[in-house]
Amino acid sequence: MKRTLLFATVIATAWFVSTAFGETGNELFQKALVRERSEGNLKEAIKLYQQVVDKYGKDRALAAKALVAIGESQEKLGESEARKTYERIVREYGDQKEAVAMAHARLGANASSLNAGIVTRQVWTGPKVDVESTHAISPDGRYLSFVDWDTGDLALHDLTSGVDRRLTNKGSWSDSDEFAEESVIAPDGKKVAYSWFNKDGRYDLRLVTFGSTNAATPRILYSNEDIAWIAPFDWSADGKWIGVNIERMDQSVQVGLVDSGSGALRVLKSGEWSGAGTLAFSPDSRFLAFDRPPFDEPEQRDVFVLAVDGSREIPVVVHPAMDTLVSWSPDGKKLLFASDRTGSTGIWGVAVEDGKPQGAPELVKANTGGLFPLGLTRSGALYFGVRVGGPDVYLTSVDFNSGKVLSAPTPVAQQWVHANNQADWSSDGKYLAFHITPTSPAGQHKLIIQSMETGTTRELKPRLRYFQVARWSPDGTSFLVNGTDFKGRQGIYRMDAQNADIALLVPRKVNAGSTFPEWSPDGKRIYYFKQNSQGDEAILERDLASGTERELFHRKQVVRQSLSVSPDGRYLSFIGSDPAGKESALMIVPVTGGDARVLLTLPLGGRFTAWSSDGRSLLFTKHTSPTGDDGSEVWTIPLAGGQPQKLDLGGGSIRGLRVQPGGNGLAFFRPTGGGNLEVWALENFLPASKASK
Repeated sequence: MKRTLLFATVIATAWFVSTAFGETGNELFQKALVRERSEGNLKEAIKLYQQVVDKYGKDRALAAKALVAIGESQEKLGESEARKTYERIVREYGDQKEAVAMAHARLGANASSLNAGIVTRQVWTGPKVDVESTHAISPDGRYLSFVDWDTGDLALHDLTSGVDRRLTNKGSWSDSDEFAEESVIAPDGKKVAYSWFNKDGRYDLRLVTFGSTNAATPRILYSNEDIAWIAPFDWSADGKWIGVNIERMDQSVQVGLVDSGSGALRVLKSGEWSGAGTLAFSPDSRFLAFDRPPFDEPEQRDVFVLAVDGSREIPVVVHPAMDTLVSWSPDGKKLLFASDRTGSTGIWGVAVEDGKPQGAPELVKANTGGLFPLGLTRSGALYFGVRVGGPDVYLTSVDFNSGKVLSAPTPVAQQWVHANNQADWSSDGKYLAFHITPTSPAGQHKLIIQSMETGTTRELKPRLRYFQVARWSPDGTSFLVNGTDFKGRQGIYRMDAQNADIALLVPRKVNAGSTFPEWSPDGKRIYYFKQNSQGDEAILERDLASGTERELFHRKQVVRQSLSVSPDGRYLSFIGSDPAGKESALMIVPVTGGDARVLLTLPLGGRFTAWSSDGRSLLFTKHTSPTGDDGSEVWTIPLAGGQPQKLDLGGGSIRGLRVQPGGNGLAFFRPTGGGNLEVWALENFLPASKASK
């Protein structure tokens, strides 16, 4: 956690002490650090860093670190001297490998021969490449496993022929709600281990063979009623073990090994912790590497190695930066990880012997940006996904009585482009909060609060591993969010609007219920969806003072994102979905109890609802295709009766409708550019001697 004020106080105290007893080089460096980071006085910081170099130059590690800091500060000031500083580091401090690597990264890919001969090529793009699907590359680089979201089946993409082949055959979504998720291809290139969300509402681990034209029948390798989620991430080189992440029904998190023959599980690490981001076997199968936040620190991840025999856990990469596991090098002599320690993300490598780090990490490939590692082939090619486009919040003005759009939709955020969504208004309509989604697997979810009068913004970074759908309280002091903390506890949380402190309001069982909460206008109650004992989707009211719940409505299937409360607090709107998926209904139900009323039938379905600020009409999205992925329209319908009217907001998919309280502002978000992944291959980035087995 960054405790800036405390940090500044401690350093200031150290400065006064050092003045009396003589200042050390490290103390002078820390003094400069305060000027740079706590006070933002970059020019003064540069002077102090230079004093470190001049006075304590014999300490070459400290001097090199000070020069890196000088270069970074010069860059922030827009000074061309930064390049000369980095060149000096490369020229004079060749023995300081980390500082030289940072200097090379800042100088750019053309500054050294580090990236000479590297080839980056796109290997797959299109609608099937989805950020929700975890892909894996086969060891020979021919196949990618993925989820075909048209049905939810596990599939293979042949990179040679471009042909897709389904490995499971569950039928359409109307036939079954089951689906595949994470997958990993065996070393022999003939089997895929994958997680499967089953009919019981939990995950099991399955195995399917694809060596022949007619794939063998998938078999359940491991299943346990106590397991809510299990996901495979790597195979041991001999094909005996599958490394898995596990979340149990009590929300404890584990790293384990599943025997690929018998299906027996052996747990290597367990407890209330944030869990591993990914897993990778060393080529000799003796170690399992993973990354996780240290001490549940959301802005930092470190890389660790577990001995497969369970004898030890070794920290390999410990640094204040965001360090995430990529893979082992094919010869097993280096552990590769992505890091933003230079200010931009690159791939780094650290030498490892017997599971222990040997020396400082070295930059392998600079300026890669956020990437989703999909695996390293035997030849040493890294396959990875990159996000193309993403969601953006738009703002427009609407006359809800006439259905006329008064201003063209414009993007709200100047920063965080293609990564902002799910906006909500403060009760006075003066502020808009929106969610920032990570652009890489280990990024942090944030909430941005923007003043509509001045355009100024501030960030909230809750200590949640994941959250979505922040709803502003009527008094403006907090938000409701669906979330998961760093110990895996899921539920509805209250987030403080000033300091982002969190409190769990409604615990949630893994994979079930308590989602998409909304406030009552007086802030005393909340409403949310939860699966009831009959398996129906129910809308519940919860009294925050007493904790008592009351069911207002239930139906076999609803669209959970659609819940909205009328301004007077008398009605809830939502979209009920036909279990067969053929049509949906726009509905309202009184909060005092009584039958729900169907306002309109939607033949192709819908997803979101919102009330006009005066409560006289209801807005809803209407699909233009059966799935809604190809586009949607926004319509408004008067509650007193009358024909619905279409709002002219342009094409594309429109989601997350939120109306400005007491005004005519309408916020929504669009998935710009598809939000899909492109798959790329990075070749020749490892020394040739280390890129073959």
